[in-house]
Amino acid sequence: MRSKRNRSAPKDFHQNMLPQTRKALFFDVLKLQWSKLLSLGFILLVSALPLLGLWIYQDINMIYLADQADVPPEQIIGEMVALQNTNALLSIPAILLLFVGLSAIMRPLRQLAWGENLVLSYDLGVGLKQNFRYGILCGLIMAVAYASAKIGWTTATIATSTFSFLFSLPMCLLFLLLPIFGYMLVTICVYVNRFTTNIKVAIVLYGKHPLQTLLMTVATIAIPGIWWFIPHLYVHLFGGILGIVLFPIGLFGWMLFTFNKLDEDINPKHFPDLVGKGIV
Repeated sequence: MRSKRNRSAPKDFHQNMLPQTRKALFFDVLKLQWSKLLSLGFILLVSALPLLGLWIYQDINMIYLADQADVPPEQIIGEMVALQNTNALLSIPAILLLFVGLSAIMRPLRQLAWGENLVLSYDLGVGLKQNFRYGILCGLIMAVAYASAKIGWTTATIATSTFSFLFSLPMCLLFLLLPIFGYMLVTICVYVNRFTTNIKVAIVLYGKHPLQTLLMTVATIAIPGIWWFIPHLYVHLFGGILGIVLFPIGLFGWMLFTFNKLDEDINPKHFPDLVGKGIV
């Protein structure tokens, strides 16, 4: 496998100007480049609007169905299940579009992480061109897994069988597999690999650092995800928008975390020139 290299920009930072740790780099970029992170957030919001719209549409209709006092409970439950299952299926193309946005913003985030020159419009275009194919593959797998997990979870909430808990297992499995997609989003914009090689690298990193990976996953998705635990339509709407706009901050932290793990397990042997890139 090969790494993706850039031509050096004439105004790249000098080595002695770089932070000495990636933790320091995170706060340095947050302080000095916050406007670019927010710009990436608004770009991501555009690609996330269909998915956000589906969730809000489901919220509105669930509230409407819950208020139908003159309708038999069995009918209401049936309509709620149909609504959620339809929403799950429609989420597949919406998640694919979200991953198009993610594919585009990963390169600008990488430029910030490596301390290299960033021209937002240029790097977004290059990032989309370079990462689109594998990003869409990641998105397709993620979308199908999400739809299956949501349908299973909905079934679990209405099932009366002793084994109804089995229907909720896909949702638990989806969360456990989420870090693999996170690692792959980063490796896609760093290395020129086959898709299967990116999967292997992601599994290696996950297998060597399971607890750290899961904790960092929770921290990364907390920004856009915490709002959905509050049962209020307007919290979901405005909190969802805010969470998506701020998500590149969490994604940048995830990228730096991944770079640290790549430096421990992959780069010293295969890409020594990438070890500590951006901080040393």
